[in-house]
Amino acid sequence: DHALLTDISGLKNIDPANIGGAQGLYLTDNPELAVCNLPNFCTYLSNPANTHPRTISGNKSTCLNVAAIQATCTCPTGDWTFNTQAQLNEFGALYAHCTDITLNNVVIGYVSGATLSDITDLTPLQNITAVTGSLVIRSNSYLTNLDGLSAVTSIGGDLDFYGNFALINVNGLSSLTSIGGYLSISGNPALTNVNGLSALTSIGDYLFIGSNASLTNVNGLSALTSIGDYLF
Repeated sequence: DHALLTDISGLKNIDPANIGGAQGLYLTDNPELAVCNLPNFCTYLSNPANTHPRTISGNKSTCLNVAAIQATCTCPTGDWTFNTQAQLNEFGALYAHCTDITLNNVVIGYVSGATLSDITDLTPLQNITAVTGSLVIRSNSYLTNLDGLSAVTSIGGDLDFYGNFALINVNGLSSLTSIGGYLSISGNPALTNVNGLSALTSIGDYLFIGSNASLTNVNGLSALTSIGDYLF
């Protein structure tokens, strides 16, 4: 019978210096176990195999073998696209040990050729503090808020959210102070205010606001003092 173990996070407080013996770290035959990059395990695996023996096999995805675990022991960078809630949840689980994540371009929602977005919760992204490229939040039918983005303080490129039919507010962006590119808010029929942008002081490119049927004011932009291009 296969073991049904899916979560080993309860082992995170074991001192890696106390994992020893002939076998050392032994993780095998847990076909539902997908996350093994506990900080203490990462520390253990950073040592040479001859002094810190390890046997890792028969597990799932990023827990499949030593190389798979080590690949997720570092924090993520680069471009990321999230089309589904499952993808977001996996990201949050894999990088829960990272407290200061900086990504390049991030897309949240439907893109051509992908599964229609079922995203409802952005809290798996709560450890992202900066986006050096653009943040695009688009074509989400069920997303009502952006609360998981509350740690983001700066976006180097564009911030573009459109076609989010259930989005009521953008309060999750309350820590955002600057956008290097443009800010575009369009086609969000349930959006009632932009108060979540109250810390935003500068936009490097243009500001576009249009086709938000429930938006009655833009008082949330009262801290904004400069834009680099046109205002529409």
